Order: sequence, then structure tokens, then C-alpha cells
Amino acid sequence: MDTALRELHEETGIAASRDDVVGVLDDFPASRGIVITPVVVLLDGPQRPRRHPAEVASLHPLPLGVLTAPGVPRWQPQPAGGSLLQMPLRRDMVVHAPTGAILWQFAEVVLRGHELRVAELTEPAFTAR
Repeated sequence: MDTALRELHEETGIAASRDDVVGVLDDFPASRGIVITPVVVLLDGPQRPRRHPAEVASLHPLPLGVLTAPGVPRWQPQPAGGSLLQMPLRRDMVVHAPTGAILWQFAEVVLRGHELRVAELTEPAFTAR
């Protein structure tokens, strides 16, 4: 948890403490051999995020309603079988696992109050670089 809070501050400039943590989502075993543990924080007031250019390519603030909009998530059939999770967040933005899986679980568990597991979702081949 301390690592997540430190990275949140280093990468986005958002300051949160252990008191701001409301929970964690499921670990997501990413294809690059790492395990991502999403930590959910709830802040008392607004903070303006700013990316650390050496660590973050871009930040994309989105209204929470985008995560529960019709058509989110959607599933793309794959030539080899199965389906790939897609989270269309804007007209010009579609994210996949692991980020898409984490956002989908957040939407279901936190925003809708449902249970959902996402660790079995696969990442598209282009994320394994």
C-alpha cells in the first residue's frame, strides 16, 4: 500500500495517505511477469494531477460514468478463439487488460456493488512488450 501511494504521488502528483485508502482490487498477473495490486483511494478534495514525464506518457481524467456507460465493456472476438476485453472510454481511446481489466473491476465492484474477478483475462499481444 505504501508503494502504491508513493507511486501515485511520484507519477501523478496526487497526494494520498493510508487514511484515504478505501480498499484494494484483485491482483492482476500481467504478462510481463509483474503482479499489479490496484489500490483504491477516496480523496477529501480535488487535486490537480500532473504527470511525471519520465514515468507517465499521458494522463486521461474521465468522469466515472464513462466506466458504466452502455457498451462498456465490449468484447472483441479473436481469430484464435476467445474474446478480448475492450474498454472504450472516449471516441479515440480504447484500453485493454491490464488497465482495462482493472477499470472494469473498479466499475463493477465500487460503482455497481457487484462481484467480479478479472485475473483470468488475457492481455492483447501488443501489451507484452
